[in-house]
Amino acid sequence: MRETRREFLAAAAPLSLGVMVTGLLGIQERPRSPMPDPPRAAGPSETTQAPPSTIIDKRRMLEERAKEFRERVQQLYDAVGELKQEVEATQTADIFSVGIYRETERIEKLAKQLKSKAKE
Repeated sequence: MRETRREFLAAAAPLSLGVMVTGLLGIQERPRSPMPDPPRAAGPSETTQAPPSTIIDKRRMLEERAKEFRERVQQLYDAVGELKQEVEATQTADIFSVGIYRETERIEKLAKQLKSKAKE
């Protein structure tokens, strides 16, 4: 058993040494692809500005979104206040009513809508 290992190592050592030497000498080096050209910097003639009308339209759209967002935040605030009053009115030993459960679902829906609007 030891003799076969020794024979294998004796045969494999010169081969591995040969592979390492050819790798160091660069005989098997692969051709490299050229580097891509860097992007050009935009000159003064290449820059374009949005027309004033599109800037005004964007501003109006952003103001509209902000108004809608504020309205939904107010709705969420009112719903949470109502839920708080309902929970305070119920006995803690009692099971919460279906109405309270539905109110929490409505609040969650409003909160998700606000989150999606904030991401836009």
